[in-house]
Amino acid sequence: MATLCLAAIVKRCASPIDDLLPVLLVSFRQNLAMCQPPLAVLYGVVLALCYLGGKSVAEVLFPQLERVTAYVQVQLESPNPALQESALRVYDALLHVCCLIHSWLLSS
Repeated sequence: MATLCLAAIVKRCASPIDDLLPVLLVSFRQNLAMCQPPLAVLYGVVLALCYLGGKSVAEVLFPQLERVTAYVQVQLESPNPALQESALRVYDALLHVCCLIHSWLLSS
């Protein structure tokens, strides 16, 4: 939830002249680019990107979406119930992103 709090702070307090949002998005890109990122990190990044809006989702999540979903799918098939539960949370967040994108596309 720390990433969501940070996204909220940046969205409310950042002005166009500071570098807060670009720095945050670079951090999110780095987390998504990890070979096997912790599922909690993925969950936080996806939620924070949703909060920041469609442009952030398009810039950061879309380029990594296929790889991230493949990784989550592998974790969903794990014999470890705790890992499955965490992967399901990330999967649900990714579905939420898809619904938001659909509504953003319809409204534009």
